[in-house]
Amino acid sequence: MATFATSDSTSQSLVRGLQNRCPVAWSRIATIYSPLILHWTAQMQVPAADREDVCQEVLTAVIQYGARFRQLKPTSSFRSWLWTITHRCVQHIRRDPHRLTTLDAQQLADFVNSPLEDEPEHSPEIANRMLFAAKTIVQNSVNPRTWDIFQDAIAEELSFEAIADRYETTTANVRQIKFRLTARIRDLLELTDDAS
Repeated sequence: MATFATSDSTSQSLVRGLQNRCPVAWSRIATIYSPLILHWTAQMQVPAADREDVCQEVLTAVIQYGARFRQLKPTSSFRSWLWTITHRCVQHIRRDPHRLTTLDAQQLADFVNSPLEDEPEHSPEIANRMLFAAKTIVQNSVNPRTWDIFQDAIAEELSFEAIADRYETTTANVRQIKFRLTARIRDLLELTDDAS
């Protein structure tokens, strides 16, 4: 079973997207990582009314500095960097509990450049929400037949030969679809079979 790695490098496709200021990369990051940021803010007992604002501040920092993530933190995991920014934003609002205000550029830069902290554990529910988001992104990027082949292959109820017969394709194609789409989902989530 795949598990979240604790010392992995960030998804290469997301890093490239950040570096190229690609709107699709920003959308993917927001889709995949917003549930995690919101979970962290809940764990830190941020009032429910402020959680979305904190999430927006964190995503703003990622948008502004994400293109430089690898330069700023060359050997660090993206999630640790995201956690550090989230934690710093929460500390900031705790100092001024009357109102969450938009952080200025210098504050965001300070958060982004802070020494990294280990990210806290998160629930299987959050991991499943992130997995669902990544699967949806990949599903929307392939044709329906390819996705159906993938779904049958990961269900492991049928042999590759039976799936190939069902879709009138080769077993090599079924294996390739399973491998490639699994790799794309893992790439989006920074998943690895062995927590390294």
